Amino acid sequence: MAQDAYPVPGRAVTLPEFRAYARSYAAEVTTGLEVFADSTGRHVKVRAGSSTVDGVFFTSSAIETLAIEPNTSGNTRIDSVVLRLDPAATPVVQLKVKPGVPSASPVEPALERDPGGVWEVLRGAVTVPPGAVTISATQVANRVVERKIETTSVVHILPSGGGWLWAVNTWLKPTPYPRAIILSNGDVPANPAQLELSTMILEPNKTTVAVGYTRASAGMCRFNFIAIPLTF
Repeated sequence: MAQDAYPVPGRAVTLPEFRAYARSYAAEVTTGLEVFADSTGRHVKVRAGSSTVDGVFFTSSAIETLAIEPNTSGNTRIDSVVLRLDPAATPVVQLKVKPGVPSASPVEPALERDPGGVWEVLRGAVTVPPGAVTISATQVANRVVERKIETTSVVHILPSGGGWLWAVNTWLKPTPYPRAIILSNGDVPANPAQLELSTMILEPNKTTVAVGYTRASAGMCRFNFIAIPLTF
């Protein structure tokens, strides 16, 4: 079939199709899943949380303990803690430790990124010295960047008529990823201003936006911001 569309009633959707569909609009949104160690053995632990992995939702309701393979070489190794989507596994998304290669200058192992097959998302890096029997907190680097939808409501002063405010503070926290900003004017305090731009892109680490308006009354106007994480 050269052309297709889904989801629609009566049309079954396969997992690869759903992944492609979800990937088109869903960012990697993560809550929790912090990787840590506490010197209780040669393992790391991952806190409860949830994340999307190439369009598939993963959730963990308790702390998970992941074993670290022995390092019998004479060099240090860096392992990666990943969320691994494998269509052949049950469940299809699992927390895994991906062993690195021992070296005098070790690096984290490369992630698998096959849109139709195995897809890995990095959650943490673990430094494993030769002969290690325990893993301490200082040997773990957490790689989780929480991506979540945020909202703020901010009052700004508008002159009457129309124009632009070039650096409106959204009072959103800076993030290392871009976000789509949906803007509306609130009704408290009331202001009949019409906003020229209702949707815009907030670049990484930015917290201000330009807002155009018309038909405003002089005085206070409440701006409501919704920030949605983006994948690009």
